[in-house]
Amino acid sequence: MTIFSVFAKSGANPQAGGYYKFNKQFLEPVPFPNHVFEPNNTLIQKLAEYYDVIIKLMREYEKAIEKNKSYFVGVISRKWNEVDKLCNELYGVTEHDWNEIKKVGRELSRITGEEV
Repeated sequence: MTIFSVFAKSGANPQAGGYYKFNKQFLEPVPFPNHVFEPNNTLIQKLAEYYDVIIKLMREYEKAIEKNKSYFVGVISRKWNEVDKLCNELYGVTEHDWNEIKKVGRELSRITGEEV
């Protein structure tokens, strides 16, 4: 969830290697759309499905030989983009807001953990 990461980083202490310290005191002020967490919410159900899909793809990526890893990077990246879109919908993020969030961006790949 890029949006959650950007919100959390805004109050967290930067650490060495591009990491951030996300102790409880830094996470509490992060806005979280609790009002949408209802059992029948289709967005929540879709996010849960993406979790399962991404976990499976990450396991396949880890087992893949080097020449096949780029295939999994592309597929997993697309799935993460879809997760971001769902999360933006949950938060009610406008296109303008999303462009601002993307300017902050990600410092580490969600797939490899390396700097992007």
